[in-house]
Amino acid sequence: MSAVIRYPIVFMPLFAPFGISSGYVSVTLGFLLARAGVSTAIIGALIALSVWPQTWKMFWAPVVDTVGNPKLWYGLGTTLVGGTILLMSVLPMTQGEIGVFSTLIVISSIASTAVSMSTEIFMANQTPAELRGRASGWSQAGNLGGAGIGGGLGLLLAEHVPHAWVSGAVLAAICFNDEPAFGACEVGDVAPDRLLSPEFEPAKLAIAQSGPQPALGIRRFPSKRSRVRVRSSDRRHGCFLEEGKPSPNPLPRAGEG
Repeated sequence: MSAVIRYPIVFMPLFAPFGISSGYVSVTLGFLLARAGVSTAIIGALIALSVWPQTWKMFWAPVVDTVGNPKLWYGLGTTLVGGTILLMSVLPMTQGEIGVFSTLIVISSIASTAVSMSTEIFMANQTPAELRGRASGWSQAGNLGGAGIGGGLGLLLAEHVPHAWVSGAVLAAICFNDEPAFGACEVGDVAPDRLLSPEFEPAKLAIAQSGPQPALGIRRFPSKRSRVRVRSSDRRHGCFLEEGKPSPNPLPRAGEG
């Protein structure tokens, strides 16, 4: 049985490597390359390259959602993010290495999507419904905080430590040592039909209020003009899949479950 996450703050460190990846490239690496004399146009292109995989991640998101264990995806993502940052920090900051930087930046960005996707699986499957709003907020705190670490802490080290690899090593260590938060997530293999669980039935019924949803097999609720006889007990329960037919999975009354 999967563990239940009762403290949403755990999603802040879980999401941090996602922000660290973009923060390092856009701030720390940009500063190091500019200090080495690389043109602003090239630095801007590298930063844009780090965003590019984020616009296409919808194509591999179903793979992370449905194949294997999310913990493995998370471990792979954080390892690649930390490893690519470390490699970028030890490379010579010259224009001749731009091709290598470009490859590492794309790999780091793709790996960061695995971090965010697997973390969101933990959020959907192991967080009680009443805590998901807080979990989402903490995850965004980790996203922005990670960008601040990757950019702010990385830049601070790059400015005051003569060796560029030190900033990369510190940021990589943070990614590699995300184990305390990672250990809170004990998720088994995720079935492709996990979004079809009874837990999502109220959401399906709520969607039906806005219009027909053939894919979900739900019709619009009866309008006020419909002449349908509805028992008071059914009305208290709430929802209808077809006019005059109460839902087989009605919403609970106030105070129940």
